Amino acid sequence: MKKFLKWMENYWYHYKFRTVFIGFLIFVVVFFAVQELKREHYDYTVVLYLSETVSPEFEEAVERTLEKYADDFDGNGEVNVQLLNFSYSPYGSNNDYRLGQASALMGELQNNTTFLFITDSYRFDELNEKNIFEQQDFLDSKDNRCFALNYTPFHKNVYKEFSTISAAELTVSDMYISTRLAPEQGKKNYPHYEGALKMLQKIASDKGE
Repeated sequence: MKKFLKWMENYWYHYKFRTVFIGFLIFVVVFFAVQELKREHYDYTVVLYLSETVSPEFEEAVERTLEKYADDFDGNGEVNVQLLNFSYSPYGSNNDYRLGQASALMGELQNNTTFLFITDSYRFDELNEKNIFEQQDFLDSKDNRCFALNYTPFHKNVYKEFSTISAAELTVSDMYISTRLAPEQGKKNYPHYEGALKMLQKIASDKGE
């Protein structure tokens, strides 16, 4: 026992800084590994960009409704859709908030896994000036670049998700859903694009039967 204690004392004297550093590295690696395991993974990310502020209940209802049309992209047995809300009123929001939302949206436009956008007419026209939306024959609005959601089965499902959502909140915007363009030569390199397009097709073809 004395030899062991003597060895420990000698070891600590010569290697204490190295030991503390290695211990810290192990702690950091384990911490982030646990956080990653706990973090919810999303099959798809959808942008919500309206010209008005919407409630968290409305966001969650849209998110849950989108999941009804989505596939299990990562094969974990669950379907999870993340809705990123960049909506703001051009008039009712303060300037800092507007700038923050606009900057966050511009950042998300650089994300190669985000291809579905829900907008109103005003926001659609704003983004369409950047020529980011794809034309599809099955889309019914804005030169076949989006599908009108109001009063569709999708719209009704949103209302069913949460009874706390007022009828006014569901009808105040003319909501549209669109897919963003993916590079033609590289579509096969964007698997989220194919899934997003399939989700849009399901929404557009849903007759509520």
